[in-house]
Amino acid sequence: MKRYLSWPRLGTRGCRVGRMTQDPEVVTDAELIAVVANAFDTMLNHWERAITAAIAAGELPTSIVPADLARTLAAVLQGGYVLARAQGEQGPMDAAVRGAISLLDAAQSALRTDH
Repeated sequence: MKRYLSWPRLGTRGCRVGRMTQDPEVVTDAELIAVVANAFDTMLNHWERAITAAIAAGELPTSIVPADLARTLAAVLQGGYVLARAQGEQGPMDAAVRGAISLLDAAQSALRTDH
């Protein structure tokens, strides 16, 4: 998960799929918004499987709800894109990713101290 989060992404370019959620023509077209929703669902399913595997491997606490954490990580990345575009610089995206990784590290650390 951390490797995927750390994958270089140009925050100032934004997310093409995420941007489509703000397009009035997409939002009002049932077929188009379904395509966008499906793209996000596919990404979330990948995250959920990775999180479930990390929990099963003892890398994350069993108290974590994979669907919730998947949506949190997706929101962090989408928010990073929005902040980077708003400020016209990469820094906000990089900071959002570092923050998400820090949260995962804290969850792992808490798991180690509980045992």
